[in-house]
Amino acid sequence: MYTLFRLIGLLVFFVTLSGCASSPYYQEISYKPPTIEISDEQEKQNVSYLARYMMSRNSRRAFVAQLQAEERQRLASLKSWGDTGVEVAMATDVVTGELLNTTGQNLGSAMVGVGVGLELLDSVFSQMADFDQVSQGFLPAEVNGEAILTAERASQVMMGQVQMRLERFAAEKGFHLSCIGGCTADMRYYQLRSATPETLATYHYNPATDDRLQQLGNRDLFAVINLSRMRPTEQDPLRDRALGFTPAWETPTGNTFVVRLFAGAKTGADGEPLVYRNEAGVLDMSVGRNLVATQLGREFFSTLFDGDLGAYYFDNDIYPHTGYFRGKVYTWVLENERQFITSYLDLTPPRFKP
Repeated sequence: MYTLFRLIGLLVFFVTLSGCASSPYYQEISYKPPTIEISDEQEKQNVSYLARYMMSRNSRRAFVAQLQAEERQRLASLKSWGDTGVEVAMATDVVTGELLNTTGQNLGSAMVGVGVGLELLDSVFSQMADFDQVSQGFLPAEVNGEAILTAERASQVMMGQVQMRLERFAAEKGFHLSCIGGCTADMRYYQLRSATPETLATYHYNPATDDRLQQLGNRDLFAVINLSRMRPTEQDPLRDRALGFTPAWETPTGNTFVVRLFAGAKTGADGEPLVYRNEAGVLDMSVGRNLVATQLGREFFSTLFDGDLGAYYFDNDIYPHTGYFRGKVYTWVLENERQFITSYLDLTPPRFKP
């Protein structure tokens, strides 16, 4: 939610940047890529629904109420179709979110389930706070032929999917990937060590040439993955339609699928990146630059939140506001409008004046 404090913070941010205009890092994080309008109204609605907890409570309540009303109208029209034939199969697809369902079986129970799901939404939406960052992960009941039967196993499978994408990004960019902390836990630290000095030479901001990072003793990249423990899902037909499948497992609502990318880290006496336990007993690092709003960072998050990962991440605290879902990069201006996510970010590498 926009407040006077946030506007003041943005003003201070840009005043600070004006004094650092010659720095490639600050040039990149103050650059706004071109935007492309989303032409599909349903897609706007879907991603706005996933990011709804960034809306103010009143805006979110009105937004969800309208979606519920539209869904109930849809249910009423489905009931008038009867219970046989291709129409029923199509109806089941829409209601349950199961895109591959062509049998048309159990339409009645599917309708009951949607109704119950909408009533559950009525009871919880007005109670949730709004967030500046939202993220969440989802898994179906079966992954690669394996039935996921416990929350512990669901968390392991989800972390495995994230690590696979980390490995892909490292291979594409020419990094050596290694886990350096919490390697069997829900919060893990990874180091992406440059294979050669030229690994990132094509980027305007290149951590390998950032003198500030040299003061820390290390210029490598570091990814932090912090996934909350997964739990069984409740019925939510609007979520299912937005995701494109019906999940059986999820991380809790809020900001629970946290991914970070940094450049540079403080090193220990042995010259290696220092991972330590802070005063709260949690693994921590002293890092240099947050890369979330850089070209490299956007490519990193696009790789992790690709078209096959059942997860999303939307961030209201960076410029421009940015979200990742299904391999697409979204942006918006105000979060208190209905279907407030209306555009993509164009990730074509920018050209800066020398």
